[in-house]
Amino acid sequence: MIEFYLPQIHDSGLFDFNKFFFDLYKNNKDYFNDDVFINSVYGCFNNSPWTGGRKNNLSFVLDVEQCKKKLDYIESLGIKIRFVFSNSLINKKMLDDKVSNELVAYANKNGNYIILLSDLLYDYLKERYKNYKYVLSMTALITDINKYNELTKKYDMVVLDWRLNKSIEKLKTIEDKDKIEIIANMLCTTNCDNVVAHYTSVDIRNATGLKIKQKKICKISDKIRVSNGSFFDYIISTYKNKSSVNSVITLDEIYKYRDMGFKTFKLIGRDETHIGPMFISYMYYLIKKEKWNNVFDMLRKTKYSQQVEEVIPYIEELR
Repeated sequence: MIEFYLPQIHDSGLFDFNKFFFDLYKNNKDYFNDDVFINSVYGCFNNSPWTGGRKNNLSFVLDVEQCKKKLDYIESLGIKIRFVFSNSLINKKMLDDKVSNELVAYANKNGNYIILLSDLLYDYLKERYKNYKYVLSMTALITDINKYNELTKKYDMVVLDWRLNKSIEKLKTIEDKDKIEIIANMLCTTNCDNVVAHYTSVDIRNATGLKIKQKKICKISDKIRVSNGSFFDYIISTYKNKSSVNSVITLDEIYKYRDMGFKTFKLIGRDETHIGPMFISYMYYLIKKEKWNNVFDMLRKTKYSQQVEEVIPYIEELR
């Protein structure tokens, strides 16, 4: 079985888009690729200083009860929750954050996950919320393959640094492969020299609300995020192995990784506001090609119809 973790647990406007695929998974499992299983949905609601990896809005007035309803809905489908609390700058004062503790306590059920980086937060949560599985975030940026055999003894799962995705011989040396989570469609280049500064600036903003100006912006963003079309073209090229990104794992390769012992894969898209990146990855990795037209027709009847029509031509390139 191949387990996928999907993005967007928070209020970005795309929760209903995820809901469409959740309901499709519940009612039409025959639409999904063989051996594909939606294990969980990951992310974090706004207003949590524990959040890392993506920008958060600390001034957002969060409706906690509405958040709980979303968590209930996800769990009613047999899909797990994966909170992302990967801020590296957690201090003792931040541990008392009311909203974060309330939501973590509410979802403290067997099988749910927390992705984190801070040892301080790990010790705090592990002592109080024992029903979670704890996952070391990719933002630990560990490229020494030998360390993964140590980390899998401490954590329930460890997210692999994407720069190791294609290091097959090194990956074979990992002992507990079923405790490794691989980001299948990471769009960053493997030689990015701004990754530390990027995640640090996000952590500072999420922890303090301060906006940190970076001297050098992302190599990918400044070239391709100038329009949806250029971004979608770029995504398609990565799935076809025709881009400078050499960390994206194709669908065919995922089955080979499964045969090696790796079963857990994450799809990116946590901070998107347009359905395009998620739509492309869901159709490519999750849905059988012979069912694509059925899904297109169903989505044309939703509030996302205009965006759907915009993205379908790009998805068709992957047939």
